[in-house]
Amino acid sequence: MKEPLRKCLGMRLSLAALGFFLTDEAVAYLQVVPTGQLLKAHGEVVAAMMPNVSDLWPYYLPDQLLSHTARSRQAYRRKRMP
Repeated sequence: MKEPLRKCLGMRLSLAALGFFLTDEAVAYLQVVPTGQLLKAHGEVVAAMMPNVSDLWPYYLPDQLLSHTARSRQAYRRKRMP
């Protein structure tokens, strides 16, 4: 596992857009540009950890990844109805 992670050290990431997961928490995120280098590294990390993982969330599989960095939770607050 160390080798795939070591390859990620110093990798430059570009942020492309602000988005929100449309859930009750309304988590704001910055989308990371999915470069070939990032996608390859992600695939190698997933492959290295799979022998020790029994149930990987499908959204984290290499062909399903939405690379992002979460920025805040509860970006808005709903008003409670009386």
